[in-house]
Amino acid sequence: MLLGINWHQHVCNDEVRRLTKQPHLSAIVQSRCLSLFGHIARMPDETDAKQILTASPAGNWTSLYYMDENHSAGSEIQRSQYGRRS
Repeated sequence: MLLGINWHQHVCNDEVRRLTKQPHLSAIVQSRCLSLFGHIARMPDETDAKQILTASPAGNWTSLYYMDENHSAGSEIQRSQYGRRS
């Protein structure tokens, strides 16, 4: 039993969160992501994590995906969703 609520009582998650004074899960995740980003941003530039964070793909990498006709069946689904069929 949590907060005097039995398993058979129908209480929505928002009500339980309000009673426990807990923030939304999305707010917790966002806060931790920003904290991790700040931690990595302060690292030396030579650190692998910092290089991955600041990396950018060379050229137009999306066109390479559509140029290769030997992709798996999953690529056919991707192409058909965007109106491109082989």
